[in-house]
Amino acid sequence: MSKRTHLTDLGCIACEELSDLGAGREGWLTDDPTVLCALEPNSLAIANRNLILVLGWSDPDEPRVKIRPDLSSTQAECITAIEWLIFDDFRVVAVGTSKGYLLVYSLAGDLIHRQMVYPARILKLRVRGTKREMTQETSSSEEVSVVMAGVIARFDGSDILSMLQRWFQEMHSQFWDQKPKKRGADDLENSYGRLPYQLWNVNKYGSCVDGAITGIMPPPLLELQSSQRYYCAVAIGDDAVISAFRLSEDRSRKSEEKPQPFARASPLTCLKDHPRKGEKLTLSPTGTLAAITDSLGRILLLDTQALVVVRLWKGYRDASCLFMELLVNRDQPGSSSSYYEPTKSDYCLCLAIHAPRKGIVEVWQMRTGPRLLTIQCAKASRLLQPSYRFGSSLGSPYVPLEVFLLNGDSANLHKTTNLLSKISLGDNPPNQYFEVTKPIVVPKTKPCSHLILQHDFGFTYGKPPVLANYSSPSHCPSQAFTKVVLEWKATCKGIQYDRIFGVWVGGVELLRGCTAEPTEAGIEWSVEKDVTRYYSLLVKKETQTLAVYLGNLVDSTYTGVYHVNITIHFYPAERSLIQKNPSNFDNSRANLIIPISRSLPLTDGLWYEIVNSSDTKLKEFKMPQNVYRAVLEVYISFHEKDEFWYANPTNDYIDANDLKISGNGPFREVLVSLDGRVVGAVWPFTVIYTGGIYPLFWIPISGIGSFSLPSYDIEITPFLGNLLDGKPHKLGFSVTNAQNIWFIDANLHLWLDTRSTKTEAKLLKYNCTPLFISSVSRFKGLNGTFKTTARRSISATGWVKSSFGKITTTTFQQLSFNNAMELENDGDFQAVNQTIHFNAFVTTELPNFYYVHAMESLKTFPLTLFFNILDIGNETTVSVANVSLGFNEEKYEKGAGFRPLFSSSLKNSQSAESVLVLNRDLILSNYWGTQQVYKYHGNDLCYLRNISSLRNSIVYDKVRNICDQGEASTLGMASI
Repeated sequence: MSKRTHLTDLGCIACEELSDLGAGREGWLTDDPTVLCALEPNSLAIANRNLILVLGWSDPDEPRVKIRPDLSSTQAECITAIEWLIFDDFRVVAVGTSKGYLLVYSLAGDLIHRQMVYPARILKLRVRGTKREMTQETSSSEEVSVVMAGVIARFDGSDILSMLQRWFQEMHSQFWDQKPKKRGADDLENSYGRLPYQLWNVNKYGSCVDGAITGIMPPPLLELQSSQRYYCAVAIGDDAVISAFRLSEDRSRKSEEKPQPFARASPLTCLKDHPRKGEKLTLSPTGTLAAITDSLGRILLLDTQALVVVRLWKGYRDASCLFMELLVNRDQPGSSSSYYEPTKSDYCLCLAIHAPRKGIVEVWQMRTGPRLLTIQCAKASRLLQPSYRFGSSLGSPYVPLEVFLLNGDSANLHKTTNLLSKISLGDNPPNQYFEVTKPIVVPKTKPCSHLILQHDFGFTYGKPPVLANYSSPSHCPSQAFTKVVLEWKATCKGIQYDRIFGVWVGGVELLRGCTAEPTEAGIEWSVEKDVTRYYSLLVKKETQTLAVYLGNLVDSTYTGVYHVNITIHFYPAERSLIQKNPSNFDNSRANLIIPISRSLPLTDGLWYEIVNSSDTKLKEFKMPQNVYRAVLEVYISFHEKDEFWYANPTNDYIDANDLKISGNGPFREVLVSLDGRVVGAVWPFTVIYTGGIYPLFWIPISGIGSFSLPSYDIEITPFLGNLLDGKPHKLGFSVTNAQNIWFIDANLHLWLDTRSTKTEAKLLKYNCTPLFISSVSRFKGLNGTFKTTARRSISATGWVKSSFGKITTTTFQQLSFNNAMELENDGDFQAVNQTIHFNAFVTTELPNFYYVHAMESLKTFPLTLFFNILDIGNETTVSVANVSLGFNEEKYEKGAGFRPLFSSSLKNSQSAESVLVLNRDLILSNYWGTQQVYKYHGNDLCYLRNISSLRNSIVYDKVRNICDQGEASTLGMASI
């Protein structure tokens, strides 16, 4: 069997003229830095200090073109850079000189253009851009950049094309007139008009040896009104291995000025690591990645948008890199004769690393994929790539990035793409999404895992929940568990909205969450929730119904199917911790949980649906007569018109401006009633789902509470005097100011006196202050300010007589709400500043044991929103969005004599920002990022996580797991 080389021999460029460039000497192509190469699909341009040779490889009889630029011998001017400029109708050679001149030559060897850029040695000519089908403005997306030591210039591709068209028209007219126009020495400068360009000084951190303009970037926030356009530039050099700048382009600048003045270049960051020096830089097609080689044999992969090094290779001295694309395997029927033309989405971006000392080319999948190929090559080879082609036709097939090898000894040219379609890349691992929360403290025992459901949720909207039988984990070796954890794990691939889901066992809700919004590449997320409080339900010795609802739509547009696994992990007790409770008084776990939810069969979730402020949903239930404690756990989620209730304007504003938007103001209150009497209220945390505000905010860091929505406890023990009569009673739910739609249900946790068949109880005190709400609106037209405040308190005291004695319980809820909203610029500007205080106190007296038990929960939910759309002229707008939210809670638990038993503090804050620049429907730049700080300090655990994302990538992640000790950090460049 012949050896697979992964190379295709295209032809040979050997000819006598190559000797003028030094061919024949050992290492002439790789060791001589004055030998330069530029490749286009049909020709190769090779140059030395004063000669350019253009030649092909398919036809040995094809004439070669020699170009000898008119260089200044007195100033020792020489060629220092060459590049092809390829348009639909033109192929020309661009030349950079040691004195800062840009020359453009035709393939006939005629000088078309000569222009001084800056009096310094030109190090590199770069051609890059975005195809016409990807943008509406070719002029803004295709460019030629000129790199010098500490200076970068940018020429617009459309200006170069206009100059070439003028040259062609003159040449065409001279052909028909047969009177060639003679040009003097003065005519050589700017022969067909001076090309406008921008010039920037980027030597803040020392002179550079290579650099590139990576693309358009957002303006500084304080310059949103500016008429300038901004680019990001990355430079490498001796002093700073990597430096980055924001380049401002003033489009009103007159480029005829001589000398050309510098536009503003603002430094962004730099990486200094003496004695390491940057050597060569190559950009990915979109400019979002840059591969940088250094003097220590390392290759750094830089995310040019986040300005973070995301990958590092070692042991590659004298290496060179080029990005390329591999064709991903496609499932094609063997008997089909239909022809398929691959598109860009069929290709995978890779990095080709040429290691000349090893005599190999390695191909690595981007960004973090494996090495896919190792190609043997001659050590005298040079890695090449065809130049970018300006403005490819819309109907032309997609041409992937290819890599070529030129052998300096044999003069043979090879292409590395012949076997790429046969390489199996496999399935890329899905992107991991997550919600930041503290780890669950579990015993040091091996869990007994119980897979309770595995299902694919396709078209499930409006259909019954998925049902399965649930039985207690009788297969587990131990039946005594101290911790129970529910794990939801899901994957999805395609296009899909965020969907709400719920999990119920025996009608009791265990988990409510929002799905992540998938991508075409696929995503995965998981939720772990401590469900130990449902212990009596989960170990019940009877078969119960597991119900899972995830209303999903699948059609030709929304293709994402959610593949879900639900597992419950039962952790046996550690032997040293197994103790019997001598009093049988246990406040941690209820003996019985009654579902306050809808009954099956259904074509939706088991939750109740509240559609307006007058809608009240009731559930009838009957309570055992030996209960000594009762806690109602309430699950809440809000959707459709009330998904963003906290940003809804008042009705008088909506009516005055004849608007068709969600209203009823920004205040919402969930009321819980027992036989018509209000026994508690929930002022909910403002969960933002994964498709909310700006979906890119929540990739990969999901919003607080979005994957696992919080539930809210209401102590109703004081009301047991009305419930222990053995008769049916009704729990009710309503929402103040509600609009369609709220999903609400509850679980009634009951503690039973197992040594008694009947307990006695009596309500002693009850006070529910009327809701105080104030709403002040001041507006004119669409602009105005709005302030809403509200407060309420609910308290009750009652006793229960059981085998433990006469237990007296007092509950107190204290709630306050403040929302300030501002609308300006005819509604394009909106700011919301809201704070909810949600405090609950419970005290329990057990006189027989001279025991007082007290619990406090002090919650604060801050929220700020900011939206603004600015028109900065030239049909360009800047949209800014900012959201900050927090879930903060202080918990205290005290025993007899108010002796501290437990305390914890949670500060969970999240902020996200985006800046979007649009020209008509064209996105010029888009920036977004999210930061979250989760800090928990309790008797059980200390945990801190500080994490940030930028454009969907994690750029900072610090975790501290032990109180004031031990931290792990991931800090972008600092980790190199």
